[in-house]
Amino acid sequence: MDGKRHKHIDIYKSLEPKMKEMGFIKTGLDMDKPKPKIEIPALAGAKKEDKKISRETAIQAIEAKLKLMKESEEEFELNKPLEGSPIIQLYQKVENQKPSTSTRYHSRGRCYHHNKPYSRHKPRR
Repeated sequence: MDGKRHKHIDIYKSLEPKMKEMGFIKTGLDMDKPKPKIEIPALAGAKKEDKKISRETAIQAIEAKLKLMKESEEEFELNKPLEGSPIIQLYQKVENQKPSTSTRYHSRGRCYHHNKPYSRHKPRR
């Protein structure tokens, strides 16, 4: 068993320089190289950028946002009553209405067993 182990070590040692050339084995020099900075546009808002804006520019931007919010507030009225019947009434059922006796027991469970997956129809005996 010890001979097999030495054989594998010898093979590895002979292949090691080629593997380093091809980049399969990282050397100490590769680890010290500076990594390229990856910028993902979707994460740009979450990052603090090095660019600093002046105080006046920041104040002007905030004032512009407040002005837009005030204008849109005048256009939009909260809890404004709508004309006509509410849409939700079209999709609601009346709970106290009972089904007619002719359709009440019509499709109770006869076909239920046949609709199961992988079930075969078994004839009555």
